[in-house]
Amino acid sequence: MKIKTKLIGVDPFFGSHLNVYIDGKKFPRDKGLSYIIPKHIEVDLAREVAIEYAKHEASGKFVSGSGEFYESEAEYFKIIAEG
Repeated sequence: MKIKTKLIGVDPFFGSHLNVYIDGKKFPRDKGLSYIIPKHIEVDLAREVAIEYAKHEASGKFVSGSGEFYESEAEYFKIIAEG
């Protein structure tokens, strides 16, 4: 598995914006999106966090906006609907 990260930028308010490429596929998969890692996390650690998110997404799991892992997007929305 070939993994490459690309730092899109560091926003002083939000933090690091990163894209991760696994075997040539960009993660997050949606066009125009990037993983946003909070500003209190150093860039090197932010890269590691983004890689973990991408690995889960590459294996078919869903990563919520808050960084929690779910088996699928449907499971995530079911939990949200239940409150």
